[in-house]
Amino acid sequence: MATVTSRTSRKQSAEQGEATVESVARPSDEPSQSIEELRAMLVAQQAQIAQMAATIQQLTQPMETPVEIVEADDATDQNASDETPVARKATSRRGLLKWGGLGAAAALAAAAGTAGLSRTTAHAADGDSLILGQLNGSTSQTTWINTSADTVLLSIAGGNGGSSFAINAVSGTSGNGVLGQAFGSAGYGVIGQGDSGWGVRGITSTGIDLAAVGTGRLFQELSGFTGAPTSGSYFTGEQIRDEAGDLYICVAGGSPGTWRRVAAGVPGVSGSVNFLAKPIRLLDTRTGSPWTAGSNHTVQVTGVSVGGISVPSGAVGVIGNVTVVGPTSDGDLRLYPAGASLPATSSINFASGQTIANGVTIGLSSGGALAIQVDMSSGAHTNVLFDASGYIL
Repeated sequence: MATVTSRTSRKQSAEQGEATVESVARPSDEPSQSIEELRAMLVAQQAQIAQMAATIQQLTQPMETPVEIVEADDATDQNASDETPVARKATSRRGLLKWGGLGAAAALAAAAGTAGLSRTTAHAADGDSLILGQLNGSTSQTTWINTSADTVLLSIAGGNGGSSFAINAVSGTSGNGVLGQAFGSAGYGVIGQGDSGWGVRGITSTGIDLAAVGTGRLFQELSGFTGAPTSGSYFTGEQIRDEAGDLYICVAGGSPGTWRRVAAGVPGVSGSVNFLAKPIRLLDTRTGSPWTAGSNHTVQVTGVSVGGISVPSGAVGVIGNVTVVGPTSDGDLRLYPAGASLPATSSINFASGQTIANGVTIGLSSGGALAIQVDMSSGAHTNVLFDASGYIL
């Protein structure tokens, strides 16, 4: 420790006519000081004040060793060397005045040095300091955070009240409330976590509360159970994907509420019904050869464009009409998903020479195809047409 030591010896005090604190109660025998002595003492004090101001200015900058200012003890001063610091026990009235002047100078110098310090980048409005890499608490909202560190901020507690915010960002008329950007396959722009309530909440008056404006992809973690929830409390409008990937929407809140399955990802399970802009013909054997008795045929439904209209890939069922033209015997047709077991029921029955149509709703294979089985007398044949008017996703 570097030590600045001010010593006033008893001998010097006696020579300068100094009255000690202990002698205040009795008359002094020392003669009055001359003008020259007072002037010299004033010059010495001014030099000490200047030295103290320089020392305080140095204290406002980073330093390795602090400075201690100690008043010398009168009883031990006579044998002390210039390099030996001593503890201050008592001082004269002039010494008290001197230290008061130095204290005032120190306060002025400290104020000047503090005013020159630049404000840190991250700070609280009137609360505690913010420290990167640690959980931080503040009694007021943070006004600005800007840093190039790997971790900008772990947490800002806005208070313990029920309506406090970890981050409360308000933008101008065309700004961003919160803009999160992350790079790399494992990065996340914004992460919201909460024991209850909302992890991330978007609120607008007339706009879009939540938007995916990059690739447009949205991801929902699977619920861990199959089917609609059977426990817990939910709000109307909540969505859940069960362990099979099926999407459920809560249509009435409660415990556990009322749920409806919206769509299915596997063939044979009903989902949303969609109609084509107009029916399209996917099969007409009259352009080739009629189908013979006992034959089985596969018809591709999805991905086949007719006049720019098609049933999209992913459809699990098709809605349409099947037509029989010019059969040479009585019979029936059985329509079913391609690759599935042959059903025991027919989709349309007909008589010899009859032209007849019937509406059908048929499931599709995972590849979007259906199969047709021709049941007629041996050696007979018929022409077959199939028109699609809608599909099921």
